[in-house]
Amino acid sequence: MILAIDKSHKNISEELIKKGYHITSPDSKEKVDAVLYHSGYEKGILENINNSSLMNSANTSGVLLIDIKNKNAKDVDEILKKRLYSPLF
Repeated sequence: MILAIDKSHKNISEELIKKGYHITSPDSKEKVDAVLYHSGYEKGILENINNSSLMNSANTSGVLLIDIKNKNAKDVDEILKKRLYSPLF
């Protein structure tokens, strides 16, 4: 599974790589399955989600967005495995 996450979140990225995930930058042209962002710091990331380069062609339902605020790699891994996430509101 390919995840986009800003390079400023190095610790969680390294842990997810150990769990077998491929990490790329949100600015990459690579197609991703999920975008990980921190709502306290990355306000503009949501504006870029409609960018077609973030859509995985095999995933017609779109990209999973995960706010990593107050989450660790284990939490993110569980969300990705279940493809579930609590509502934004």
